[in-house]
Amino acid sequence: MILDMAGATHSARNVEALAQRGRLVHLSPGDGAEFRAPLRSIMAKEVRITGSLLRPLPLVEKSLIADQLRRVVMPLVHDGSVRAWVQETYAVQAAGAAHERLESATVPPLCP
Repeated sequence: MILDMAGATHSARNVEALAQRGRLVHLSPGDGAEFRAPLRSIMAKEVRITGSLLRPLPLVEKSLIADQLRRVVMPLVHDGSVRAWVQETYAVQAAGAAHERLESATVPPLCP
């Protein structure tokens, strides 16, 4: 599963990085880039692509999502079943630089 918070800028590379029957979840429309990826790859891998705008959801619904994350996802993170791939970290004072990097067109290598 890939959680994409940068919009559709890296669509094709995300599809390439997914495993068979992987999921690509968009949590931000980013800069409004159009989603573009080879349909053949999507079909061959049986990829599921979805997304959600969380910000406009009612607080009650957001709370239910947070509860599910705590109950279902966080135990998987804690036991090592799910690992985040972190390419870079920034000090809070460099938040502006972190956002610039995220929004830049440079593409990091695919995760191992």
